[in-house]
Amino acid sequence: MKRTKVDTVKIGRRGFLGGLAAAAACPALADDGKPLFKVGLVTDTHVRKTRKSCERVELAYRLFKAHGVEMIVNCGDIADKFYPEAYAHYCAVRRETYPDPATAPRELYVWANHDRMDYPEDDSKNPLLAFPKVKALLGIPNEAYDEIVFKGFTFLVFPQWLDLTRYEATIAKACAANPGKPVFIFDHVPPVDTTENSRAWGSVERRRILSKFPQVINVSGHAHGSLRNEQNIWQGAFTDVSVGCLAQWNGDNVGSVQPTLQNWSCIVMEVYPSKAVFRRFELQQGVEIGAAAPWTVAWPYDPANAPYDPKRLCATRPKPQFPADAKLSFKANGEPFSSLAVTFPAATDTDTTYLYRLELAHRDAGGKWRTFARRETRGEYHLPASARGATLTDAAISAGYFTPGEPCRVSVTPVNFWGGEGKTICAEWTPPEAKPVVRIWEGVPAPAREGEKFSFNGAREFSFPVGLWDKIPVGTKLRLTADLLLEQGKVRGVNFTLKSPPDKKRPAGFGFIHTPKGMSDLRYVVEFTRQAAAAPYNFSIRQGDRSKILFRRFTLDRITG
Repeated sequence: MKRTKVDTVKIGRRGFLGGLAAAAACPALADDGKPLFKVGLVTDTHVRKTRKSCERVELAYRLFKAHGVEMIVNCGDIADKFYPEAYAHYCAVRRETYPDPATAPRELYVWANHDRMDYPEDDSKNPLLAFPKVKALLGIPNEAYDEIVFKGFTFLVFPQWLDLTRYEATIAKACAANPGKPVFIFDHVPPVDTTENSRAWGSVERRRILSKFPQVINVSGHAHGSLRNEQNIWQGAFTDVSVGCLAQWNGDNVGSVQPTLQNWSCIVMEVYPSKAVFRRFELQQGVEIGAAAPWTVAWPYDPANAPYDPKRLCATRPKPQFPADAKLSFKANGEPFSSLAVTFPAATDTDTTYLYRLELAHRDAGGKWRTFARRETRGEYHLPASARGATLTDAAISAGYFTPGEPCRVSVTPVNFWGGEGKTICAEWTPPEAKPVVRIWEGVPAPAREGEKFSFNGAREFSFPVGLWDKIPVGTKLRLTADLLLEQGKVRGVNFTLKSPPDKKRPAGFGFIHTPKGMSDLRYVVEFTRQAAAAPYNFSIRQGDRSKILFRRFTLDRITG
């Protein structure tokens, strides 16, 4: 591993004022004086062949220059694919922002998957094959594995694909050489079940190894997401910080496909003698997110008193609450009924309300309400406060969830970033006659057999009966209903979708459907349109961690009318 030492340079009045602001926000952790240095953090920039695709990178670089950063780190997926034009545009942004190379910040880049996509000579057995070419095109100064000492602090860089033995040995050596001080790790993939979206996109092995080293401050990308989400800093056995992304993002709320949103945020990390302060910035609005209380990580690190431990935050932060007069309202869409819209008021604390958990229940044979479906609606925390609405609506709950004339209880619970649940509001609703459907197929995807659970760890695909999709014309409106019993591992839920081999394309409107962690016995309904495809769709499951699944019932229906 390459090791480079960079000398200390002076920091001016701007850094001094920044240090005073951080000290005022966290007086118990304050250092006298100014930050030692500042680092600009971006990730998942996903630039393409046009200069316009570098717009967000350009805004980030301008902000970094205004804040006097001395290092800029991109945590991976620099371009959306191996696009030489994209790297040229990225270099132009850097050159225009910092025309004098002698005063430009030090840069570090993390090697990740998207930059090797479509590389002409790519070999799946050698994920580092394209790195030298990208290194030359972009002028990357570091190696895929690297170690940099910057003003007395150690920074480790790792690629997305790890030699785990090398990974652990390098971290162990750096930690032993820096007792009482942090070791900063820049990686692409986060440790599993730490920061937002890492439940589906994180690495079990990274978490296992990093948990041995409390002084690590791990900085990662890959999971995308909004930096207004307070889950993007996590502390447990170590500290993990997600940089979000400068691209689009979705989320992993349960039960429905998440709409794609855009993200325009980055981080300026200020390093002091006894702490690091992570200041988040929204580039479109040009404002600092959470300026009154920036994320602050002190050292030496004490896991027992870590301020960003989710369990501690869940126990101490106020739970979101609906207004006192909160009620649900219902609207049946379509004549005859095709979908239900449920409207509810926003919780009183929209800054920290992560989601609204909507559950559907019907009475079982004994007359008790039984929850049979769960859907989660994202809170509007990702929007500026002025853009948040007084109400929210889950507008497309398929008629496939309901039996006409059978009362259903609908309940909605506000949940904060750390799992704290406010009081639930609920109401009964009786569905009318629904738009007719024609049953195409009912059963379970092969190789499942009735009453048998299948274990999996990672991804599995199941096929439908031979010739089924040949009978369904392109453009047909379809409804897939899946009743699934899941026994899942400790850290991951699973998500499922339809995919068409060999290109693995999903039908329009059918993204990943996420399931809750632990045990669940729920129904999922997705409506989509049959697309032109030479091959049939398979039912695909991914992200499961030591899980078991029982297919209780599958139906595929054609929606008429």
